[in-house]
Amino acid sequence: PLYILAAIQYSAITFPFWDHAELIQWIASWYNGNFHISSLWAPHNQTRPLVYRAVMVFNAILTGWDIRSEYIYVYIAIYGTFACYLWALFRLTATSANKTIFAIGALLISLILFSPVGHNNHWWSMMFQLDAANMFIAFALLMAFARYDMWGWQLLAAISCWLATYTLTNGLFATLTIWLIFQASEPSPLRFNRRSLFWVGNLILQLICYIPGVPLTGGRIPSVLH
Repeated sequence: PLYILAAIQYSAITFPFWDHAELIQWIASWYNGNFHISSLWAPHNQTRPLVYRAVMVFNAILTGWDIRSEYIYVYIAIYGTFACYLWALFRLTATSANKTIFAIGALLISLILFSPVGHNNHWWSMMFQLDAANMFIAFALLMAFARYDMWGWQLLAAISCWLATYTLTNGLFATLTIWLIFQASEPSPLRFNRRSLFWVGNLILQLICYIPGVPLTGGRIPSVLH
């Protein structure tokens, strides 16, 4: 974690770079007085990055688009994901007599999440989009299964999945995964319990809200086989 912090502080790109420059249209429309919050919903590269745009655009308005400030959100997402994994690891190892399991597990998680090989992916603050999606997905999985008998936790998991989906399309697969796991816990695969109905309902609603209007790659609808 300290290595990633130092690497970003030393190497961060502090000017609009590549797709990050897309934000200019919303920042300009704000200052021109024709900004519409619904425009944040617009698709980009088969995604609807509403959460990413909202955070970045309103941060730009508050800071005069000081890109250095965007790394605060990158750090929150990266370390928030790490906290979710540590919490899950703690719950899994709490009853173990061998207390070194948690330390070893935390070290292995740290090596993956803060890989020295991949640290350059975080020099670009637009990577907040991927980091935030990871954080929301990790939190959703933790809420869904840590206390699966509590509906309040299921609701938090669903909200987190929606936030993940409207950060990056990967959130749809998190919702699908949670539903499939609850469905697989049933004695019969065709039997639905309240939790599996709740999650399949969320998945259907996400698809209805998300997919229409998203441009297709190659301009044609893929077949089932594709």
